[in-house]
Amino acid sequence: MSQPDSSPLTADSTPDARPVSSSGDADASAEIPPYDAGKLGAALAGARLRAKMTLDQLALKSGVSRRMIVDIERGHKGCTLRTLHALAHAVGVPLSVLADAGCGHDPE
Repeated sequence: MSQPDSSPLTADSTPDARPVSSSGDADASAEIPPYDAGKLGAALAGARLRAKMTLDQLALKSGVSRRMIVDIERGHKGCTLRTLHALAHAVGVPLSVLADAGCGHDPE
């Protein structure tokens, strides 16, 4: 049996690595689609309403505060992947549905 490689990964060792400048920032030529907090919020609100849940019910089921949910639904705040995961499961939609809504990428 071989031992797992314990050497640290570098930007060069990952297959999808983007060029990184000496300051640690991604290469400016690599376009990242904009994040759209409004669309993410609308998708969450729509999923919550389709699940026939109130804000309080979603907060209780997801463990995310009511205030945070309101701010996300209004597009005033972003959230962590962990929070988005909890919200998606609480309203019964795949995480990708909410994540895709927040991506400003326009598929061609």
